[in-house]
Parts: sequence; C-alpha cells; structure tokens
Amino acid sequence: MSTVIDFSAAFPSGRAIKAAGHDGVVAYISPARENWMQAKPLTKAHVDEYRAAGLKIAVVWQYGAGTAQASDVMRGAAGGRADAEAAQKRLNAVGLAGHPVFFAVDFDITLNQWNSVAVEYFKAAGAVLGKHRVGIYGHSRVVHWAMEDDVVATVAPGRVLGWVTRSWSNGATGSDYAVLYQRQHNVPGPDGVQTDINDVYHASWGHQPITDTTPETPQLPSVTKQPGWSGDPSWIVDALKAWGVKTVEEDGWRNRGNGDFLTLWGVFAHHTGADNTPTWLIRDGRADLKGMLSQIHLLRDGTAHITGQGVAWHAGRGAYPGLPTNNANYHTIGIEANSSGTSPWPAAQLDAYYRACAAICWVLDVPASRVIGHKEYSSDGKWDPGGIDMPAFRARVQHYIDNPPFLAEENIMSDFDKITRTYPSRVEGSTVKLKPVDALYMADANSFVARANTVEIIAALRDNTEALDRVETKLDTLISGGK
Repeated sequence: MSTVIDFSAAFPSGRAIKAAGHDGVVAYISPARENWMQAKPLTKAHVDEYRAAGLKIAVVWQYGAGTAQASDVMRGAAGGRADAEAAQKRLNAVGLAGHPVFFAVDFDITLNQWNSVAVEYFKAAGAVLGKHRVGIYGHSRVVHWAMEDDVVATVAPGRVLGWVTRSWSNGATGSDYAVLYQRQHNVPGPDGVQTDINDVYHASWGHQPITDTTPETPQLPSVTKQPGWSGDPSWIVDALKAWGVKTVEEDGWRNRGNGDFLTLWGVFAHHTGADNTPTWLIRDGRADLKGMLSQIHLLRDGTAHITGQGVAWHAGRGAYPGLPTNNANYHTIGIEANSSGTSPWPAAQLDAYYRACAAICWVLDVPASRVIGHKEYSSDGKWDPGGIDMPAFRARVQHYIDNPPFLAEENIMSDFDKITRTYPSRVEGSTVKLKPVDALYMADANSFVARANTVEIIAALRDNTEALDRVETKLDTLISGGK
C-alpha cells in the first residue's frame, strides 16, 4: 500500500520525501493560524520542486481546528463559499487550478452539528468549485455522512474523496469508501519534519483533477396532449425536442404565417424536389408562391428548421377523408423534407421524419392515420414524398406515438405525484393519513435517521466495550496483586 504525508510545521524537501518511500503529499493551501506553521500555505516553488521529484500533490483547506467553535465548517454556507473562493485563488497561484480540495472537519463533530450547519458549508463549497472538486477530511462517520448527503466528489462507485483521520474514528478506517486514511500523527519524517502518514486506498486520491461525472438532469420540454387543438401550434418546438428531433428556430418564427389555424387535423408529408433546398426558400417562398411553404423544413441530416407557427401554403388542391376539399392548409402542419424524390432517403432524416410526425400526432392525441403524403391528397398530380411507402411510413410513426422516447419514469413520477388520495398509517395507535408521495419521503427520512442513529450507537457500544475491557484489566491486575 502506498503512502503520502501531510505536514504544517515546515516543508520537507521533495528529494527527502521520495527517499522516505512516500508517493506524494497533501499540502495546506489555507493561511497559517500560528507562527510555527511554516508549511501554510503551499507555494508555487514547492509545487515545482515536488513535481520535479516525481511526487503527487493534493491539497487541503484547514484554518480553524480542534473544537466546533474554531472549526471552519461550523460557519455554514457563508464560510463554505468564502473558503472555496479563497482556495481557488491559491490553487490558481500555485498552478493547480483544477485540483479538488479537501475541507477539514478537525474535531469530533456530531450528527446534529453536521445536519444543522456543516453540511451547508460543503454544499456552498460545491456551488463554487463544483461538487466533483470537493473532498472532506474528518472522522470516519462524517466522511460517510458526506457521502450519504452527496456533497463531495465521487471517485468510483461507492467511494468518495474522503480522508479519514484515526482521531475520533474508533478504529474505523473508511477503507471501503474513502481514499486516504491518516493512521499516524505527528511523527518524525523526512528532513526531521513532524508529519502525519496516510495510507492510500484509491488511485484517485485528490492529486489530480477529477472529471465531473454528475449526470445532467434531463430538461424535459413542457409538452402535454392537446386533443382538439385549435389555433397556432405554439408547442411545436417543445414537441419535436421531446421526441429527440434536433430543431433550429428561424428568427421570428412565432410571428410568421398566413393567418391562424382552425382545428388541427394532422400532418402532411412532402419532399422539396431537391436534396439541397435552402430553408429561406421554404420560409419566404418563391416568385409564384409567397411563403411560408411549410412550418417545418427537414434537412438531410435530420435537423428540423421551424419556419413559422401560422398557416403555410403546402397542401394545394385536393381531397382526403376528414379534410375539407381544397382547404387543408388551415387544418394540417406541413413538413417539407429535402429530397429530389428519387435519391435515397438518409436514415437520420427518415428517423427524424417519423419522430416529428409522431410528436405532432401525440400532442393532438390522434393516430398515425392522420399523417398523409401530399400524393394521397393532391388532385394536381403531386407525387411527394417520392420513394416513401405511406402505410409503412405510418407504421413507424405509430410506433413512436405508442412509445414516446422521452423519459417514461418522468411520466410515472408525474402520475404518482398527482395521487391525492390519503392512506391511514399502519402503525398501531397512529391517526396519520398521508398521500403516497408524502409517505415515500417520510420513509426515506426515517430510514436515514435510523441509519445515522445506528452508526452512533455502534460507536458508543465500541467505546463502552473498550472502557469495560480496561476496567476488567485493572481488576485482573488488582486481583493478581492481592494474591
């Protein structure tokens, strides 16, 4: 097992540290609290020296220590912001700008002190540096609390950027969830400097930038079903995005159109007549037919340009069951897809075509039978979209209608949240009635408290057992001496 050292009295030389067999150092970037602390804060010269010696460098912020009153973390959110900002300035100055920082909890913190104040310190530090750059130093329990509250960096599944001190840890080392364990305090080290020796539990122990692996919270577009919709489809961009269609909003699209829609019936599928038709032509029209010519212009790579939300001139003359003769423009959304009608359809474009049609139908709460090709309506000999079998096309659209690609779990949770019925508690003597979502949160809270209490109880039992062992030893000695 490799080891690293930390120190505050003076800087040992890099050569001496390496010769002693240590892989690196955890250096202080906080100011010195007392005059004898000559190794606070870390300097650029020492960073360069240690790197030249082949040592790895992690950093820790600790100004106050020893008691709750003196501790940095008991200043709460304001302290966390201030210390993180000061830490970043020092990191910038010494050439470690992207490194994470261990923030020290150097006293026997209780769960109540953590929950009421200290956790806010770490949340605030994470808001400044990013949670993926926040580590914690302290006893085994507080490191685990920080992991449970998700306020420090994760370096591997089930392992956080935690540095466990033997002080107040009652023998626990954190070997299964921390990265460092401070197993020896204040012993003579390299160049005669008093040091602490730390065992390294994981390859990423704070000596290098940590990639932010926090998954982004999916931003679901605000889209709901709108059966019987009349008027302009203001929801069209959100609908397409919800179905995974890359969209580009043309300037002024919300105010563009040839009048207002009546009741929306469905979708018209077209091709433009060329593989490279520019969007401006669909938006503005041509000499013999002013724009806009459809609400959506679909490129070969599957990108949908939204040209407007009002009526477009795309349907022309024709008839189809459910649509008024020669007047479908006021009841259908048109999609003009770049294609000559004879060239192969790119897979990305076809998939976006299916999705766009499905998105519109889903919002209107109508089946894929409401998606028709221009050729199925036209009385003027139109043949678009060329090369597409419309029954097969509609089958693909229906698949996407039936299987919305946005997060199913979000819909499930939304439905769960809407349950307003209350249920009586099954705890004997309780008269409480709760909605399911409230009961779920209550159970989670109680589970956390029970787990935290168990940790405290186990620690107390361990202390009591050790005390009893000491008493028993003394009694044995007294008894033996009496004989």
